[in-house]
Amino acid sequence: MNDIKLGDLANEIGDYRFANYLYARALKKEALVTEELKEKFDETEKLKWDGKSILSFDGWKLSKSSYVKGNQCLKYLYLDKYKKKERTPVDEETQARFDRGHTFEDIVRDKQFPGGINIKDKVGNFGYFNSYTKYLLNQPIEMTLYEATIIEDEVLVMCDVLVKTEDGFIDIYEIKSSTKTNIAISNDLKLQYAICEKRFKDKLRSFNLILRVEDEEPKWVIENRT
Repeated sequence: MNDIKLGDLANEIGDYRFANYLYARALKKEALVTEELKEKFDETEKLKWDGKSILSFDGWKLSKSSYVKGNQCLKYLYLDKYKKKERTPVDEETQARFDRGHTFEDIVRDKQFPGGINIKDKVGNFGYFNSYTKYLLNQPIEMTLYEATIIEDEVLVMCDVLVKTEDGFIDIYEIKSSTKTNIAISNDLKLQYAICEKRFKDKLRSFNLILRVEDEEPKWVIENRT
């Protein structure tokens, strides 16, 4: 199904050759073969030399989450890189904390930055997040992206919210469910800012941290950390 989903995205943005390749690969899996898929393959077969090459697989050696956890535990960084199966599973308490963080993040997005394009949901395959993000940011329109993905110097970071103005300026917002910063958040922000600054240079207008305010109702404060 991932091949078909990514193929549909490639087809939608005019990368017909890649879409055709993905549909062809999906057709080799008997369980996925449908008349609709065959029609998509035939359509892109005719168009594959007319489109543009847009989506590409981009690799990385370090992600922001690995960097932050590695600063807390070097063994984790080693296992994450070389022996993922040997990592200690996330316990229930930690998972519950992650879930609360994601819930808060979703609320902030819906209320403060509605209608954004979610890169993760749209693409599905991490290796293509960066190229799809580049494609969208090259469009001469205002837009809001969730999980905009940037790779520089083989380091991958994902922005909770990225807002691009019509004239190309970039505002980035990192959402944390904490009520104050700690060492992990500080390390997170330092790496995030360095990679974003390298990518956007003088077009990076602001880099912001959103923290939760202690209250029964979900509230937050936005701090400009540029």
